[in-house]
Amino acid sequence: KNLIAMYTSHHSAPVQDLSFPGFSSQIHKLYTCSSDSTLKLWDIPKGGFISDCSTPTSTFTAPYALRSLACNPIAENIIAIRGARDVIVLDSSDMSQLFTIGETTLGTNDLQSLSWSSDGSTLLTLGKDKTLRLFDVRKSQTPTSEVLAHGGNRNSRAISLGFSNYILTC
Repeated sequence: KNLIAMYTSHHSAPVQDLSFPGFSSQIHKLYTCSSDSTLKLWDIPKGGFISDCSTPTSTFTAPYALRSLACNPIAENIIAIRGARDVIVLDSSDMSQLFTIGETTLGTNDLQSLSWSSDGSTLLTLGKDKTLRLFDVRKSQTPTSEVLAHGGNRNSRAISLGFSNYILTC
C-alpha cells in the first residue's frame, strides 16, 4: 500500500485534503480532512510502516463536509479547516474549536481557497464571488481587508508569496 491509501481508506467519504505540519516536533504527523466531516490526525511510525495505520491519534468532527485544511506555519497545532461556507480554526493538540468564521462574514458564495500568510498572522480566504478576504485572527473574526480578485468563472486559489506582502490568486 502507499502512504495515502493507508490513511484515506479510514474515512467514510472521499478525502479532500491532507497536510504535513511544518514543525520538527511534528515531523511524523499527517492531517487529513474528508467529506465525512472529519479532520483526522495520524502518527506516522518513526521506523516506517509495518502494517496499516487504522486508528487516528485524534479526530475532530465538523457540522458539515470538509473541503480543505491549512496548518498555520508559525503557531504549532493551529489548523484552519473549511467547509462550503464556514471556516473553523482549532487547536489540534486537543482538537478544541477556537472559533468559527461563518457565512455572515464570508458571504453565501462557496469558499474555494483557504491558506495562511507565511508569517502565520493572516488567514486568507477566496470565495466563488472572487472576493479575497484577509483575517487577523488574533484580533478579530471579521476581515481586516477585502478586495476583488481576478475575474473568470473557474475555481480560484489564494496563496501568500513568502515573507512578503504579496498574495497570488489564480
